[in-house]
Amino acid sequence: MRQTLFYIPNEEIAGLPVFGRGWLLLAWAVFSIVLLIWLIRKQGSRAEAWGYAPLLVLVGAAIWFVLPRLCEPQGLPIRGYGVMLLVAVSSAVALAAWRARRLGVDPELIVTLAFWMFVPGIVGARAFYVIQYWPEFQRATPVETLGALVNVTQGGLVVYGSVIGGILGLMAFVYKYKMPPLATFDLMTPSFLLGLAIGRLGCLLNGCCYGETCDLLWAVTFPGSTWSLAILFRRAATTPTGPGTRIYQRRNSCRPPASPGDGCPAGPKSKGHRSTARRSKPP
Repeated sequence: MRQTLFYIPNEEIAGLPVFGRGWLLLAWAVFSIVLLIWLIRKQGSRAEAWGYAPLLVLVGAAIWFVLPRLCEPQGLPIRGYGVMLLVAVSSAVALAAWRARRLGVDPELIVTLAFWMFVPGIVGARAFYVIQYWPEFQRATPVETLGALVNVTQGGLVVYGSVIGGILGLMAFVYKYKMPPLATFDLMTPSFLLGLAIGRLGCLLNGCCYGETCDLLWAVTFPGSTWSLAILFRRAATTPTGPGTRIYQRRNSCRPPASPGDGCPAGPKSKGHRSTARRSKPP
């Protein structure tokens, strides 16, 4: 588990910050202009090239408005889940483009398809999480509830929801461009599986999708101060169990954390702890 990989400092350079209305936004504007000019010259159609403009504008808006809000005192945190999500999308698109070239399909069509699938995938991932944990998003007023729904800066994406959203985007793309559905699905299915597998590694880095207690040799040990372990203990304390069931701890004997920030201090001989559930023999 490693939620934050590193931080990018948000220090001013020549009077301009890195994020927000700063150097990164300027670099993205130059890149977008060069990309659109290159697409117009290569494709010979302004309509197709300008089809990328909404995504470029969306990324620019995220650099301007979202990234400054994500910054912490140390700088912009680079999360393990986000990095693995980027790796998953890039790997899936590269695999699909490689297979498309072998089948005689233009790889640029696959890149366009990736844009159609990415945005519905993010929306689906967020919607899946909101539906699963709806009580956590209920607020006093509808406006506050809506704000909580769209506040993805604190996390809240589920890989399975991204798969559903990506499939819907794929279906819309197939319908618009009159592509053979079954052949397109055959082409994209390995990429779906690759992206899902890498995305699950991101879930492990984030500390979510922790499953149930386990005492097998390949069980994963979470640090004692993680919120995942706190939720696990709460579930064990509130879930009705049969007679003779008990929860006990391995590796150290500290108490279960009462809150996500309350847990066992990690010492030289105890980097964390895990719990196991075992049923005793009936009398």
